[in-house]
Amino acid sequence: MNALAAWVFALIVFGVQMSGWLIGRVMRLRLPNEHLTSSTRDAVILAVGVVATLSALVLSLMISSAKTSYDADRLSVVEVAASILMIDRALAQYGAESKPARDALRELTGLAAAEVSEEPPSGTHVTSGPPLPHLTKLQSMILALSPANDSQRWAKTRALNLTSDLERSRVLLAERSDGSIPLLFLVVLMIWLATLYLAWAIFAPPNWIVSASALGGAIAFAMAVFLILELDRPFHGFVRVSNESLLATLQLLGR
Repeated sequence: MNALAAWVFALIVFGVQMSGWLIGRVMRLRLPNEHLTSSTRDAVILAVGVVATLSALVLSLMISSAKTSYDADRLSVVEVAASILMIDRALAQYGAESKPARDALRELTGLAAAEVSEEPPSGTHVTSGPPLPHLTKLQSMILALSPANDSQRWAKTRALNLTSDLERSRVLLAERSDGSIPLLFLVVLMIWLATLYLAWAIFAPPNWIVSASALGGAIAFAMAVFLILELDRPFHGFVRVSNESLLATLQLLGR
């Protein structure tokens, strides 16, 4: 799913629905009249009603799941920013010997902000490469510090513990970045929607009002799928997690 843009998949959903509608229209013209009676229509409506209910239920659950995932990732980015700021404060308490580590932390923060927004913050120098190796480098620099008193030992231990929390948050974000909604769910939903439109087209009166309603419904379903996919991948596309918390932290580092 990560190789396919959300808007492309939404267009596919729209196309599948309208294909079902067109097939239903052709079937209406070719079916004998005894298959288009009111009793047949009532029986089909009962079956299609189940499919419509399932489609609405699955669609609402997918939207809820995607929104929950988006909120969790947004909160994780805020937690990463808070952890970075606390690491900087611990290193500042350690003393002047921690300046190289604080500089590395600033570079790491700029890289994290660039990764979220896909562009580096203005006024910062960010080397290429994923954040995790930079985090490992930072941990090594903190480990290399030689505390001379209890205060420095406490600051070093706290900084190391915070970098471990930061590493865990970063790994979790990386694992969730490609989305959590299985492609099979969307394929099944498309089949259900195509079935709905096919049955609707067979028994709906052939006029422009009905056709316009079908078009509007297909657009609405496609937009819902687009929203689901955008929320499910919060670091790609149009609906993105903001990096403002990281940028705000970047301005506070080193003070």
